[in-house]
Amino acid sequence: MSGHAVVPQMLRRPFARPAAAAIKFAKALALVASVVCLAGLSGAVSHAAKYGACFVFARGRGDELLLLRNYKCVRSSAAMAATEGELNALKLVELKDICRSKSLPVSGNKADLVARILEEDSGQDADEEEQAEEAAEEEDEEEEEEEEEVETAAKSSTPVKARRSAPSDYIESTEISGPPGKPIISGDTIYFLARTGKYLEYPEHREDPRARAEIKGPRQALIIQKSAGGAIQSGDTVTLRCHLGVYLDFVGTAVRGRYTEVGDWQRIRITNEKGEGPIRTGDIVFLRGHQDNVLDVEKENVKCRWPDEGKWQRLAIEK
Repeated sequence: MSGHAVVPQMLRRPFARPAAAAIKFAKALALVASVVCLAGLSGAVSHAAKYGACFVFARGRGDELLLLRNYKCVRSSAAMAATEGELNALKLVELKDICRSKSLPVSGNKADLVARILEEDSGQDADEEEQAEEAAEEEDEEEEEEEEEVETAAKSSTPVKARRSAPSDYIESTEISGPPGKPIISGDTIYFLARTGKYLEYPEHREDPRARAEIKGPRQALIIQKSAGGAIQSGDTVTLRCHLGVYLDFVGTAVRGRYTEVGDWQRIRITNEKGEGPIRTGDIVFLRGHQDNVLDVEKENVKCRWPDEGKWQRLAIEK
């Protein structure tokens, strides 16, 4: 008989011992299971440490029995992964206990329960690996962007004022970095400053813009155009082309830059707070898509979720 079958049977067998001796024996078994579990050994003891060992022994008074169950040893999910063979060695009731601890259904035969547990474990491992990869990717991207911003600032002939953190309602009193009051003309390079104190930018590795830049550079630049040309007026329909050569489009609640062609998705209505007159540098503007939703900024996320023109939708336009 293998260790997988012998140990659980021994653990479940009642012992005709005095209560104090039985308690010491149960604690000793639990300690051994913990030590073996932490050493990374497989077998029946690791089953007991991972899924909870059940100890049943005589209390010493008539037929009363004291049930000690669900003694768990804390280990990482990677070290605790169970193989199909180890799960098959368990009994149906033990497999059901495991499913309950993982909030999984307990219906079906033994093969169904084993498959369900294995699927859950593999899904958790895949999620952890994916999260680790995404975190490493974001860290690399941030480092690259910081280096590029430093290089851009060093090459610029005029000093660039870096924007740090700002209060959420800063927009009413913030000084823009460009000259105020200059009219925006079709074909101008412009920048949008969100209420968070960060410029909208358009990274090469993703379609959706982000609001996280502290300076104005190539990634933050947009070419604003309208079909008739000339000065941009409040209420005009314009297109916005980023440094990648693609136009911003509004679809549903998403704002993305994907296509080099211009259609209804790429046509954006720009308005100022007054709702009339020319658009000038320093103006607070709103960008409304064909579906009547206005671009909004929440933390670094850029979306178009509502038709309102509130604080989240306010953008300062610069040249």
